[in-house]
Amino acid sequence: MQSLPTGSVLVKVVLTMGMGFDAQCLTCEATEKICLGIGFQHSSLEAALPSVRGKAKRRLETLINEHPHHFLFKSEYEHALFGCNNCNTLHERFYVKVEYGDGEYFETKFKCGICRKRLIKTYQPIDHYTCKKCGNKTLKQGMRFAWD
Repeated sequence: MQSLPTGSVLVKVVLTMGMGFDAQCLTCEATEKICLGIGFQHSSLEAALPSVRGKAKRRLETLINEHPHHFLFKSEYEHALFGCNNCNTLHERFYVKVEYGDGEYFETKFKCGICRKRLIKTYQPIDHYTCKKCGNKTLKQGMRFAWD
């Protein structure tokens, strides 16, 4: 393996295409498009900023401005699934976690749009959750798609 010149920084760039699916209720036929992962539009933390909202966006902008070497932050960001443990509904949100300084970190937090309780990142199957429209536990994964 070839060594890098002194003072060089190795930056790993991962270009991916986001994946998604339709969440369909078999009872009331409500359908919601769920986008997961990241696309080419999210090639860096700065490029991901337009997907972040409100106070979280302002905090990230401050972090980037306060740290001239912010591109060295350990960060993860993606469209991800979150579940509400109170009303048992599924939500897609743009998640960001940035580690900086001496073990400090910033992480986006979300509230349920229905009951305002905190959402938790989830890996449960879609049929674990209830439909936001009719309240029945009849959600199924519909057509899959790629997005960018």
